[in-house]
Amino acid sequence: MNGVSFTLDVTTTMAPLVFDSPFGGRIEHKDAELVDVKAKNIRMENPNDVVYTGSTIEFFMYTPTKEEPDWQMIHELTQMLLPSTFVYAEAEEALFRKVFDVPNGRLTRAEMVELIVDFERTSGHRAHKSWFGGIDCKWVNFEGIIEMFEGVYCIKYGC
Repeated sequence: MNGVSFTLDVTTTMAPLVFDSPFGGRIEHKDAELVDVKAKNIRMENPNDVVYTGSTIEFFMYTPTKEEPDWQMIHELTQMLLPSTFVYAEAEEALFRKVFDVPNGRLTRAEMVELIVDFERTSGHRAHKSWFGGIDCKWVNFEGIIEMFEGVYCIKYGC
């Protein structure tokens, strides 16, 4: 979906650990719970343009496990950098999916952003304890969606 950029604003129940460059970002306490997810700094060209037609749309996100190539490096970095209250246990592989009905058969760019944020808030993906053992609050800069199959999209984020 071209012409859209935003950042997820993720609110949790506990104060995060914040890193300056070169690591940057924040890491949530392992006992923190997800409170809310909202979009901020939304920039959108032609918000009323229709960007999707169909009766349903599905979003999904995949959570990697220790079998992923970078997992061991990430694990070792966390052991060195984080206090023990932030160090995670091995996360289980997970696939988070959610299907949304599209009652009028089309979505505008603005409506698509609303559904993406709703997915992040309600699918369980954001709250899954897979980013250093806490809620993922680092990968929050929307970079687009990738159509994997007709009507099925993977959401892409950067940090």
